[in-house]
Amino acid sequence: METKISVIIPVYNTEEYLGNCLTSICTQTLEDLEIICINDASEDNSLNILNDFANKDKRIKVINFRLNKGAAVARNNGIKIAKGEFISFIDSDDYLETADFYEKLYNKAIQTNADITKGLYKNSFDNTVYENINNKIKENKNNFCSTYCSAIFRRSLLINNNITFPEISDMEDPVFAFEAALYANKIEVVEDLYIVITQRDNSLTKRQLRFQQLKDKIKGMEILLHLANSNSITPEVYSYVLGYWFVTIIQDVLNKNNSRIFSEYLFCKMAGIFRNFKFNVDINVTFYNFFNKNLSEFYYFDKEVLKKIIDTKDIISFDIFDTLLLRPFLAPSDVFKYMEQQYNIPNFALTRLVSEKKVRMVKAIRDRRIEDITIDEIYSKLDKNLKDKEMEIEAQILQCNEEILEIYNYALEQGKQIIITSDMYLPTNFLAQVLNDKGFKNFSKLYVSGEIGKCKATGNLYKFIIQDLNISPDKILHIGDNKISDIEKAKENSIEAFYYKNIFERFKISKINNYAFEYFDNYAIDKISSSSIIALSAINWINQNDKSNYWKDLGYNIGGPLALSVVTSIFTIAKQRNLSDIFFVARDGYMIKLVYDLIKPENAPKSHYIYASRRMKNLCINDNPIFSEITKNNYQKYAASIKLSGENIGIVDTCAGNFSAQTLIEKFFSAKSFLGIYIASTLNYKYNYINLSIKPHSNKAIGFSWDLIEFLFTSNEAPVEDMKNEKPEYRKLLNDNDFFRLSLFPFISEGILNFVKDYTKIFGIQSFNFDADQVFEYIKCFWQNMSFLDYYMLSQVKHPTDSAQQVYVSLTLADEERIKILNKKVGKKLELIQN
Repeated sequence: METKISVIIPVYNTEEYLGNCLTSICTQTLEDLEIICINDASEDNSLNILNDFANKDKRIKVINFRLNKGAAVARNNGIKIAKGEFISFIDSDDYLETADFYEKLYNKAIQTNADITKGLYKNSFDNTVYENINNKIKENKNNFCSTYCSAIFRRSLLINNNITFPEISDMEDPVFAFEAALYANKIEVVEDLYIVITQRDNSLTKRQLRFQQLKDKIKGMEILLHLANSNSITPEVYSYVLGYWFVTIIQDVLNKNNSRIFSEYLFCKMAGIFRNFKFNVDINVTFYNFFNKNLSEFYYFDKEVLKKIIDTKDIISFDIFDTLLLRPFLAPSDVFKYMEQQYNIPNFALTRLVSEKKVRMVKAIRDRRIEDITIDEIYSKLDKNLKDKEMEIEAQILQCNEEILEIYNYALEQGKQIIITSDMYLPTNFLAQVLNDKGFKNFSKLYVSGEIGKCKATGNLYKFIIQDLNISPDKILHIGDNKISDIEKAKENSIEAFYYKNIFERFKISKINNYAFEYFDNYAIDKISSSSIIALSAINWINQNDKSNYWKDLGYNIGGPLALSVVTSIFTIAKQRNLSDIFFVARDGYMIKLVYDLIKPENAPKSHYIYASRRMKNLCINDNPIFSEITKNNYQKYAASIKLSGENIGIVDTCAGNFSAQTLIEKFFSAKSFLGIYIASTLNYKYNYINLSIKPHSNKAIGFSWDLIEFLFTSNEAPVEDMKNEKPEYRKLLNDNDFFRLSLFPFISEGILNFVKDYTKIFGIQSFNFDADQVFEYIKCFWQNMSFLDYYMLSQVKHPTDSAQQVYVSLTLADEERIKILNKKVGKKLELIQN
């Protein structure tokens, strides 16, 4: 009898489950099976159970290891001796749900000539079985990176391509499945067949991560990337392999009781791995979206799921604040602090909060039936003009939540009745106008607790709504961000509720933005500017949704606040020194000039852009003989055309140091008297030139940030080769490093300009108080607390370290202190570059 399927079962200490597993296989309707059981030195009764079954069923072969070698070694030994046309793998604590599992898989494989044919799987927790949603395999077979244990593999596929399980303690399964998929001619899925996977309390998924297991996870990821990089697959698939398994690994590290050393080790080792692989912008963007979507403490706002729920209801109710409308502050009370700062009213924020608290206490004593208060009552003993200013500021700063606007408009398109509810002291007519202005139109009712006197927080506002609409509560869906007032109290009144997690909480737990909150909690001086910067980053993050792009977000979150700080400081200095003209030096002054021109007041100095490159310095000052006389003359004509004399001239460059344009401007452009405005400066120039945004504490302090600043602010121009007719002629042949950097510029610059537009539109320029020391700490916090995603992305960016622009080094390698600290923590050299 020809063996159709060889079933390989590694066994280790599973006496409680082994009998069920073997029974589900031995009773299969497809009898032409070979059942290979490898006992991996079990310490319980597993070997005796195997022998008992083998005595009753001659198809069972038992192989006994004296030493524990791991499941991968056991499966590979099974592959070597297997005789079947197909090979299947099953763990000894899992079982097949139906007796025709292998028969249907085999018949499908023969009918379609598929190399891999698979069923689906369910998870069993505490003897309760839960069905998993199947991720359909697309036409591209490379999308198969799935559960190997529900599949049968053609033996010739494995043998001819030398496909085995890597002998590591973790990640061996996805590596095997992905490699098999790469070589398979066809993959088929049978929808109604299930294997049940047992999740045990003492299984690896429940235990604390061991250091060797972490190392093996990283090794598995490296193998996956090598396989992906060696085959022609789409960016989407590449990002799936990269994203899905990285997210799985990082969740294991973050969510188990592991030391910070594990996180840091993972952070650096993975960064080292990724530096060995070449990525393009499309793959970066796709991976970023996947990462952003999947690593948010298991909360993901699924719009499609919500839309399906909306389809089943007649009335859709929305909360207002933190759901429909977003304040660009981390806390509601920041509005009062902002007023205090803007109108120079000492202690206003505290006075305003105390007044509200007192009014609530008095009202609760006088009449408990009235559950909320109004803004008029809050300001009854305060300046009434301030009430109007508070409402003006609320109307000015409130932002539309575009993520929810899509849901809102969908409900309208489906003909649903929209109602809006809020526990709020602001007037109903005011809120109605703001909602309309922000795009939330055509709602039928607006219920505000301050005027109705009943709150969602008590559940009584829901009762009022049900009675007012004269409708059964099961016809209503309420959407909001507060677990008690929007969810629990709605459900207590038989209203279905959908929890929409506060975006600032989602932003904070996304594991991507730790630096911002580290800065806010420990270093921020002006809490209002800091709060608004982080809040705007969160709003931008959520509103970008699936259009999010890492480089655009980097420009928005880091480059934007930095650029705005630099430019507002330039305005201040220009006014103090009565400057008439400001020259921004190429290429690093390009982005600053764009921001300057975008927001400059009418009386601001005129802006100019000049070229003063290292090449020009070598050619004209150092008199380098490799340049022709024609080229020298071209540069000299250009210099003569630029008028840089007078004390009312300002020169803006990123850094005053060895490679700066300072010497060239002084000597070649004959600029004998000018104001040097530098974003960063080394110690040698500390007392000679104005230092705007980075306070130079030491050469080392400037080292960690200057390269990043240059990268964010540099232009999309190639290096200048020559000047002809007083215009630059750019280098035509670019190396991969320069080309990659130039390809990122449109994203970074768009992010920077978007932040500046958003901030100044809401707050204006005058309210931005992010001064030199604060910017220093903000960037320092980013550099020292960057997420793995930041490290991975920035490690791909390489910048020249020599004047000839021949030697390129990864941007992240400037941070030698981080590497030293991690080496010390882990206790051995990590060898980031080599590994």
